[in-house]
Amino acid sequence: MVEHNLAEQATPSRPRVIELIKQSLKRPLTTIVAGPGFGKTRALYSAMQDYTGDDWILFWLRLTPRDNSESRFWEHYVRLFTQINDLLGEAIAEIGMPQSDSDYHHAISLILGDIKPEYSYIIIIEDLHYITNEAIRHYILRSSVDCLSFSNIIMASRERIDISPMMLAENEVSVITEDNLRFTYQETEEFLNSLGTELQPGMVDNIYTESGGWAYGIDLVGTLLCQGAATASQIRQALSSSAHQLIEHELFLRFPEDYQRLLIRLTLIDHLAFDLVQKLADNPGLLEQLDKRSSFISYDRYLHAYRMHQLMASFLAQFVDQLSEEEIEDTYRQAARWCQERGYTLEAISYYQKLHDWPAIIDIAIALQLGVDYKTGQLILDVLENTPPEVFEATPAAYILYARALLSLGRIADAAYKCDESIAILEQRELTPQVAEALVWTYNNRGFASILMSLETREYTFSKYFEKAYSYLSYSDPNPINSVVDAGIMPIACLVGSPDAGEPELYVDEVTRTVPFGYQTMSGCLYGTDDLTRAEVAFHRTQMPEAERFAVQAVLKSRDKQQTEIENRALFYLLRIHVYNGKYTACKSVIEQLNELLERSQNPNRFALHNVIMGWYYASIGEMDKVPAWMRSDFLPSEGAAYTSGLEDLAKCRYYAMNHDYLTLLAFIEGSPSLQSLRKILFSRLAILIYQAVSYYHTKNEAAAFAALEEAYEQALPNNLDLRFVEMGNDMRALASAALKSRRCSIPKAWLEAIKSKSTTYAKRLAYIRSQFQSEHNIGVEVQLSSRETEVLVDLSQGLSRSEIALGRGLSVNTVKAMLQSVFNKLGAENSKDAIRIASTMGLLEA
Repeated sequence: MVEHNLAEQATPSRPRVIELIKQSLKRPLTTIVAGPGFGKTRALYSAMQDYTGDDWILFWLRLTPRDNSESRFWEHYVRLFTQINDLLGEAIAEIGMPQSDSDYHHAISLILGDIKPEYSYIIIIEDLHYITNEAIRHYILRSSVDCLSFSNIIMASRERIDISPMMLAENEVSVITEDNLRFTYQETEEFLNSLGTELQPGMVDNIYTESGGWAYGIDLVGTLLCQGAATASQIRQALSSSAHQLIEHELFLRFPEDYQRLLIRLTLIDHLAFDLVQKLADNPGLLEQLDKRSSFISYDRYLHAYRMHQLMASFLAQFVDQLSEEEIEDTYRQAARWCQERGYTLEAISYYQKLHDWPAIIDIAIALQLGVDYKTGQLILDVLENTPPEVFEATPAAYILYARALLSLGRIADAAYKCDESIAILEQRELTPQVAEALVWTYNNRGFASILMSLETREYTFSKYFEKAYSYLSYSDPNPINSVVDAGIMPIACLVGSPDAGEPELYVDEVTRTVPFGYQTMSGCLYGTDDLTRAEVAFHRTQMPEAERFAVQAVLKSRDKQQTEIENRALFYLLRIHVYNGKYTACKSVIEQLNELLERSQNPNRFALHNVIMGWYYASIGEMDKVPAWMRSDFLPSEGAAYTSGLEDLAKCRYYAMNHDYLTLLAFIEGSPSLQSLRKILFSRLAILIYQAVSYYHTKNEAAAFAALEEAYEQALPNNLDLRFVEMGNDMRALASAALKSRRCSIPKAWLEAIKSKSTTYAKRLAYIRSQFQSEHNIGVEVQLSSRETEVLVDLSQGLSRSEIALGRGLSVNTVKAMLQSVFNKLGAENSKDAIRIASTMGLLEA
């Protein structure tokens, strides 16, 4: 933080109010509700002087009306955490303003995960009354309550703050009101005497009576007295006037003109950062005046920024038209550059938009990752739709952005049409490096649109667009738009919708033709996608040696070209392959690589993807308390970008299934928009049908269970896709067993027997992985065997065969086999020998 010398505040420290705030911190939450000019900010600022040591961390969020825009609020919110921890700020920024429960828990879990117990935390949320956007207000209140576990929170507002009794008990809230903040007679007298000016008889009484203890009014009177231009009658008249009149006639007009104009310019920008104000002032003398006139504007060392009182800001806003066009333009440009340099992209774009500086906006947007989020895409599209045609003529890169924004909004057909339209225009122009580069990227965008459209068209011809992009590469600028492009991919790599035999091979072959052109025209983008897609297809066919080979190749290739999403997804398949094979040590190795990738990657989706994979793994091995909070939360469908929210929702299905929460799983499947969208893709459609089938079975709806299972079977059979069935383990074993006995299920028994056998084996290997994890982490495992299961297991340990056990216990052989299978599942045992060893270690054979 840059050091800055603070001028002494004109207002006294008011120890009574400071002590009141300090005492309020004995409770988790403090609300301060008072109208403008009652000194809420100054009282807080003074009180916080004692909480600035090495053991304290202070977050101070000052809200403005512009924070009702979700994107602007989130950039403002992120700025808080960036000041304390750059990495935490970046991580929260990448999530974006939460649109779902999973997004919310992502953000909160990151914040809570960064908490250091050796510190004490205070969070101040000021001017909450400005927030009328219910989604933002709800987030602020909800996150505040969740943060009370590690911090004290102070909320300041002009209006009543509704803290639901469901969120917080009444005795946990301290309430400071307007009356608490009014100057007492004694405070008024002490303040006026401290000014060192001669007071006329009865002046203190008059000022106190006329002001009613209004802090801002008393402060203004103090300024008038210091200027030596105020008599008792003048003060009485001033205080009876409106605050604006008082500011204008008694103070503002007395300021030098250059100082007046600086104050007016400052009302045009949101964040009065010290270095930005310094540039706008362009005169050290003006900065000195800012410090001295603390009634109106003062420096906040917590934010390293100036604060302007709201009354002053609203007064100054009426004089903006007195500024010259040059002054207004310079103010916006300085603010835009300041935001751009610090990565506040949306704010920078908004300032450039006020300037109608379309090339600057395009330069910012074109530097973003290929797969921008929904809100950024919408902002870019809004800007481009209002961009004059001559801008496209002068800046060909605008054509690239148009298609990219449409793709990010899921408007695939519109993106394809826009690309075709742009290509027709660009190919008529002289082939300059700028036009060539625009053609390279527009053809690439057209290729991505064609990939997504192939789900329905079944036309796997997208490589021709990437090849055409490559044909223009040698004519384009040698310094590409993005030095490294790490493009997001869909939840499923093989975007095939049809279940017809051989359809995956058609798609994989086309991807293989695409990659050599794509990675060269997009600085490595797509490198390794062909191997990832081959690994995915082999995996779904349970061809594990082949799947592992291609997944390893995808990891190595994507790592070489910094394609971290492809690497992440390939590692996910490797993890699932090792779970399928029951290789715990190999699973640990993959998790280490995932953790290393999280540290190395700069991809905006890296935290979400890592959470998805670890959530899937922990849910699978039964470590539900380690599953990310968003996955365990009550059902609320995601509304984020398709390529992240779809993967999140599939992982959440896994959690519900492994947690045996089948009713919630069925409701989630029906209510999730992203899952409905993913039904277009063969592999994800198959997964959803299987989740429905096992859920219906466990909720006693066999007819629906068999119908969903039959549909899944029909989708899987042409391409021998049995992995999704097998990964359901014991759930699928139970469902297949029921289907084998039922006349209502038309699936061939041979297929059902094969799936039942594979699912049983998978369940055993999963149980082994679970037992290894628990043993390594010293997690106590309480296995409860029935008395009959214990008797059978003891007989087995004594060398009796299943027939001998049946005869000795008066049971059928099939009953003994079923009981032993139950014991094996509970113990996570592979076979009889393994079961006896585990049971002996756990002391289950000692009875």
